[in-house]
Amino acid sequence: MKSYCVTISAMPSGRQVPAISGKIIMKPEYYLILLFACISASLSAQEIFVVEEAKFSSQAYDEYAPVFFNDGIIFTANKRMDMFKKIDGDKGKPPFDLFFVRKTGEDQWSRVELLSDDLRSITYDGPATVNAEGNMIFFNRNYSPDDRKARTNKVGIFSAELTGDQWTNIQPFVHNNPAYNLFHPALSRDGK
Repeated sequence: MKSYCVTISAMPSGRQVPAISGKIIMKPEYYLILLFACISASLSAQEIFVVEEAKFSSQAYDEYAPVFFNDGIIFTANKRMDMFKKIDGDKGKPPFDLFFVRKTGEDQWSRVELLSDDLRSITYDGPATVNAEGNMIFFNRNYSPDDRKARTNKVGIFSAELTGDQWTNIQPFVHNNPAYNLFHPALSRDGK
């Protein structure tokens, strides 16, 4: 029976395995047992998160991409907020918009409302991210936000500034290109 020489210095997750280092020589069947033990130890050392449906969430709509903002959450959803909002013929649902809900207690939330009419178009708006100061938002929208019929209406990243309680100065991202979709804006801790 052959033995194999292997080096085990880290788990696939990148975590170091305590108590196992250097070179060891073992038979193939022991290698599998050791590998299973290492993976089990790594998984048990990881933090466990519980995912629950938010109290303000609705199963009637598609909701995603939550972002903390001003004691609340901005999220993207295809909620129908009024009878005049067009329905997307392809999916039979309204286009996506940006919504806001404010935390009012330990496990309590305000009524869900549109984040801003200033950021709403007749096409798709969202998801979004907000800078650390809370005075700039970066969000997705169609390049031609007033042209629902254009089948080639791609999505780009746009920004807006918060002045008082109004989102103003909506600007396209410098690297937008109507030939491509650019999705899911994100900022690093340094705001870039």
